[in-house]
Amino acid sequence: MKKIFLSIVMFFVFLTESVANQQIIETEFSLHQIIQNHPNVKRAYLQYQNAKNTTLNQYFFLIPERVETSLNILDYQEENPMISYKFRFSYRVLEPASFATIQENKSLEEASFFMYKSAYQQQLYNILVYGIEVDKNLNLAEIAKNNVLTFEEYTKGIEKKVNARNLSKTELSYAIARLAKYKGDSLKAEVDYKNSLLNLENVCFAKISEKELQKITNSYKKIIEEFEISSESYLQRFELQQLQALTKAGKIRLTATRLANMPSLNFNFETPIYTTNYAWQPNSPTWSAGLVLTIPIGNLAKNIVKAKSEKNNLDILSLEMNLLSFSIKNEIASRLNKIEFIENELEFYKRAYQLAEEAIEGITKEFEAGMRTSFDIIDARNFYYDALKNYTIKIYELQRYKIDYLLASGQLVKKLEKLEVENE
Repeated sequence: MKKIFLSIVMFFVFLTESVANQQIIETEFSLHQIIQNHPNVKRAYLQYQNAKNTTLNQYFFLIPERVETSLNILDYQEENPMISYKFRFSYRVLEPASFATIQENKSLEEASFFMYKSAYQQQLYNILVYGIEVDKNLNLAEIAKNNVLTFEEYTKGIEKKVNARNLSKTELSYAIARLAKYKGDSLKAEVDYKNSLLNLENVCFAKISEKELQKITNSYKKIIEEFEISSESYLQRFELQQLQALTKAGKIRLTATRLANMPSLNFNFETPIYTTNYAWQPNSPTWSAGLVLTIPIGNLAKNIVKAKSEKNNLDILSLEMNLLSFSIKNEIASRLNKIEFIENELEFYKRAYQLAEEAIEGITKEFEAGMRTSFDIIDARNFYYDALKNYTIKIYELQRYKIDYLLASGQLVKKLEKLEVENE
């Protein structure tokens, strides 16, 4: 009955998962969907499912270990065939190590879950980082394009003044040379944008439309909007929780190894052999039923050595956990220092951009008054262009380090989950 019940449960689980998968395919684009469909995340998820199945399989020790029936033709004669029948039943009443194994597999299942969540988090991080890179390169390409258009108009004005003999041809040549450089910059910026988009598609393992790209961009911006510093959030890092689950499993495994030295108890039941020679009556009145106590004397020394190895493994896990905790704390401190530095640096870049913009206006007026040459205007425009580029790059660099901090502090997946709930 238990097997039938479990089969029915598994059927409905499979049916539910199939319906859920169908709904995911039909839903609108979401970061969760893109992440979940990536091979690395899908592989980790399937490994987690295997761990769940292993845990479920351990419960089957509650089912009778052996149920046998036999029906044999002992001596075939056409008029009087001789047939025998026998029934045998064996049930494991007590085996302490089996209960410990179930708890161990539960902990291993938990560790596998955190491994899956860690893969999920890394994929989310990759998408957001490449999304920032695409958005940055798109803006830089727009800046370069607008700079070319602006300077083309300016060069035409220089050419008219040269033709009117108000300016020298040297000034026109200088403007044309600078325009050529700007066109090269614009072409490179466009290529950088296209390559970064290809990199994002590689990370997503899917083609990204403009609409989907916009959603990725909006997602990282909303996640950064809720940026906050949390000193204890690193404890929620999936890698740390995975080690904690493995440590728990190791402790249970050590207990199971020690319990393996304890006796196990089986209940056996066996019927007599029924044959047709006795008109389907037992050929002997022997019924067999009883408890069998098994003492694993032979494995005693082996399990003592194994227990020492399990204890050493626990010590190794403890060292790894301490090392990871120390590393995470330093990583978080490094990200915060970088964020603080870039925020201060950004103010200088912003001020340089603003001053460059004011300089163009002032030098242009002085040029019109005959106090400046066109070389001064070209140099001022070049300084403004570089200042705007540097300021834009620093803005995205700050966003990148905020994403790095959210990853290091274990907040990234929670931010996405909150965003997904808000978008429902």
